[in-house]
This record gives sequence, C-alpha cells and structure tokens, in this order.
Amino acid sequence: MLGLLKVKIMKIFLDDIRNPPDSNWLVVRSVEEFKERVLFAPIPITYLSFDHDLGLQDPFDLTSEELAPTGMDAAKWFVDACLDNEELANNLQSIHVHSSNPPGVKNITAQNHAATRR
Repeated sequence: MLGLLKVKIMKIFLDDIRNPPDSNWLVVRSVEEFKERVLFAPIPITYLSFDHDLGLQDPFDLTSEELAPTGMDAAKWFVDACLDNEELANNLQSIHVHSSNPPGVKNITAQNHAATRR
C-alpha cells in the first residue's frame, strides 16, 4: 500500500428531527450547533445537507410558538463564513437540501450557489 493516504472528510447534516442516510454524517440539530461545528471542524468540511424548518425555538416550552432559526439562516451564515475563509469554500464538494419545504429548498439552493461559485 505504497503512497496511499486515507483522507478524512466531514459531512454535516442539519436537521432537527431526521437522521442522515448513513453513519458517515455528523448530525447537528440547530443553527447554533451548525455554526459551532463549522467553526471548530478538526478536518475539512466537504459535504453539507440542510433541512429548512428546524422546529420551535424552545421545544420544551409548550406555550411558545417562536420558531427556531432555519436552514436558510444557516446557509446565509455559511456563505458569509466562506467569504471570510476561502479554504472553507474550496474544500466544499457538495451541498444538498433535503427539506420537505419546497420554497425552503429553492431558497437555500439559491443561497448556497454563492458559496460554490467562488
């Protein structure tokens, strides 16, 4: 096995309920957790998958109807992070939107084109 290197990659799956299709993904359940994982990733992030609707701000407060930040908020933040960190954008190979919200899919997809156009 001369010259073979195992390249580690990081795949981040943002969703408040669903699980990823396989165990190779790091699951994050909120925009804040997404930001933290991106900022402190120990290896390059190469794949992202976004849900749009991420539930209530406080799911344990049954009297509150305040919505949590959305996958669109995460996508906007990620594009800004790529503008500040070119390496972050260069390592990214694929962005997927797995949301059941069609307008959310359209909006996140359009937003993320800014990160991949660089």
